[in-house]
Amino acid sequence: MEAKPETVGQALEMLFPGCTAGLKRVLTAVGDMIDRLEAAPPVPGYEPMLIKRGHPPLMARGLSHGLRSASKDEVSKTTKARVIADTLRFLAKPGRTQSSISRKAGALLEVWNATAAALSDVFQGSSISVFEFVEALEGAVRGEFAACRRVTEVAAALAPGLSVRRGPKVTEASMAHELLLRYLGDGSYTYSEARGDFTDALTCATRSAFDDPRFDPRPAFHRHRARRRQRSS
Repeated sequence: MEAKPETVGQALEMLFPGCTAGLKRVLTAVGDMIDRLEAAPPVPGYEPMLIKRGHPPLMARGLSHGLRSASKDEVSKTTKARVIADTLRFLAKPGRTQSSISRKAGALLEVWNATAAALSDVFQGSSISVFEFVEALEGAVRGEFAACRRVTEVAAALAPGLSVRRGPKVTEASMAHELLLRYLGDGSYTYSEARGDFTDALTCATRSAFDDPRFDPRPAFHRHRARRRQRSS
């Protein structure tokens, strides 16, 4: 008696036994992804809302997990961008002591070691090499005078071109809500005067997904609307 496949990947291999090695790898990867989604816990709020809007259950689960993961990455990226911008602006001002330069250089190295891309993005379009800057940061941390001077020179060159969105810190829930609005291409919010609260389905879904009963959808909606206006202009 032929063994019953235990995973989607095994089932695909049984269905296409004579396929090429390349196609087999693709089918196996697709099967493994489906298996992981099926084994993943459901996401409250987002998953049932997307299913209600016509998304297949497995797709709804994947999108729901994707929204939460992408929001976490975006918030982390924004936080790092603020740290980098604030630190470079600090270093760009004349008269900084060598000890303060060394301390700030250490903070930038921490960002580099955690997410090199965050610091590399600042050097896009610049003739200065990010690797040269990192080398100078390492020297500045060791207290080398020439390295400290080079760090401040690079910071002064980069600071005028830095542009970071200011204002209150964006939470993961708010970022996920903005990404959801962007994905759906529509959506607003509904406020009930009788209940004194927001009652629309998307807000309720985000509140459930992030276990945040007081989530306010307005900042995410305003960012989404501003983004659409910017793209259409």
